[in-house]
Amino acid sequence: METFLDLLGRSVIFQGILVLALAGACVYLWVTGQPVPKELADVLLVVIGYFFGSKVQQETRSLADKISQMKR
Repeated sequence: METFLDLLGRSVIFQGILVLALAGACVYLWVTGQPVPKELADVLLVVIGYFFGSKVQQETRSLADKISQMKR
């Protein structure tokens, strides 16, 4: 439960759910032959970019912390 609260605090869970919801909506529209609105596709790309960008930032911060601990 503590891990869940930690992930929720870093909004990893919320980001993942948001990406899946938007991607699911786009895939549903595409599979059913309906046009995917440009705005929806644009929002999906922004959210995916933010999601993976935040992952890289978290990993970079974690690596920097490990390096600074090794220097001590």
